[in-house]
Amino acid sequence: MGLLSFIWISILMLLCNGENNEGAVKISLKRIKTSLVNVQRNVTLFKTGENRIVLKNLGDVIYYAEIGIGTPTQNFPVMFDTGSADLWVRSKDWPDRTEAEHKLPKYNSTESSSYSENGEPAEIIYAGCAIEGFLSTDDVTVGHMIVNKQDFIEATGEVEEKTYFQFTVYDGVVGLAFQECSVRNTVPVWYNMINQHLVHQEVFSLWLKYYNEQDEEGGAIVFGGIDNAHFRGAHTYVPIIEEYYWEFKMNEILIGGQGTGHCVDGCSVMIDSGESYLIGPSSIIESINIALGADEVANVDCSRVPLMPTVSFTIGERVFSLSTRDYILVHGIGEIATCATKFRIIHDDDDYHNDDLWILGGVFMRPYHTVFDFGNRRIGFAEAVQEPIWDSSIKH
Repeated sequence: MGLLSFIWISILMLLCNGENNEGAVKISLKRIKTSLVNVQRNVTLFKTGENRIVLKNLGDVIYYAEIGIGTPTQNFPVMFDTGSADLWVRSKDWPDRTEAEHKLPKYNSTESSSYSENGEPAEIIYAGCAIEGFLSTDDVTVGHMIVNKQDFIEATGEVEEKTYFQFTVYDGVVGLAFQECSVRNTVPVWYNMINQHLVHQEVFSLWLKYYNEQDEEGGAIVFGGIDNAHFRGAHTYVPIIEEYYWEFKMNEILIGGQGTGHCVDGCSVMIDSGESYLIGPSSIIESINIALGADEVANVDCSRVPLMPTVSFTIGERVFSLSTRDYILVHGIGEIATCATKFRIIHDDDDYHNDDLWILGGVFMRPYHTVFDFGNRRIGFAEAVQEPIWDSSIKH
C-alpha cells in the first residue's frame, strides 16, 4: 500500500441499478492469457442505496469511509486497502502530536462489552512508514453487517518516531488482501464476512470516482456482489498468480498505441486501492516518463499536456488505456500551475514490495471498475462509469 504517497499529497491538500438480493452490501464512497466475461451471471446485483456508508474522496488521493468497532459502536474513518490484509485503528494509547490527530477518535476497549483481550504485539510495515500496537478482538460493523469476534490491531503509535500519520484524515485501515499478507496471520475482515455467511457471493467490487468537490460520493465498494450502474460492457478477467496481494500478470505496455517492448513476456502486477500513483520498476518507469516528455522526477511542461498520448496496459486479451485525465497531476492553475505524471518508481525505503512488482493504484482503478472474485481467484476490469471528461488543457 502506498501510504507514503497518500499522506504526502494529503498534507499538501490540507495546507446502480439491478435486482435487490440479500447478502450484497454496498458501501458508497463519499468522495496467462485469460479473458472471461459476463461476471453478472455469477455475482449478486442489488439496488443503489442499500447498506450505504458515505466515504469521502480526498482529491483522488485517499478514499475512506466509516466503520464501527465494539458494543456500543465506536466509529472510525478508515481506508479500504486491497494492498494489505490487516484491520487496524488508533488505540486510546496513540499519542496526539497534532491537532489533526487529537480530533480523530481512538478505540477504547473498556467502553465495549463485546471486547476480548488478546495482547499479542503486532507491527505493520508499509512503504516508507510503519505502525505498532497489539491485537484485540471485538465486533466490527461494516455497512449493515456485524462481523463478530474480529481480530484487529490497536495501534499505539508509529515505529521509530515516524510522522506520516500526523496529518491524515483517516483513523486506520481495513485490509482486503489475502490472509497470507497478514502480519500475524489473523483472519481478515473480508474472510470473516464469508465465514459468517454475511455475503452470498465471494466477490467484492470497487468503483472509484474522480474527485469533484460538489459530489459527496466518491465511489463505492460492494461486498458480496457488483453494481451494474458502476461500469459499461463486460469485465475482462485474469487469474490471481499468488495469494498474497491481488497479483496477476500483465503484458505489453503501449504509448500512443505503439508497443514499447516492456512486459512482452509478462510482468507481475498488483491492484492497490491504498496507492494513488502507478508504480513500477525504475528502468521502465523512467523510460515511460522520458517518452512522455517528463524529466527525471516526472515533471512535465503543462502546455504539453493536451498533446500527450495514452499509456496502455495489456491485461488478458484487452488493452486498457490511460489518458492524461488519469495520469497527469496538476498543482495550481494558470501560469502558476505545475504538472507531473503519476508514474513513479518504488521508493528506496520501500521494503514492503518487490522491486520488480508493478502497483496499479487509483490512476488505474478510477477509469476501470474492478471486481475481486475471491471465490474463483481472479480479478476483472471493465470501463467505469464516470463524470464527463476532464478538460486536460492548461490555461496560461
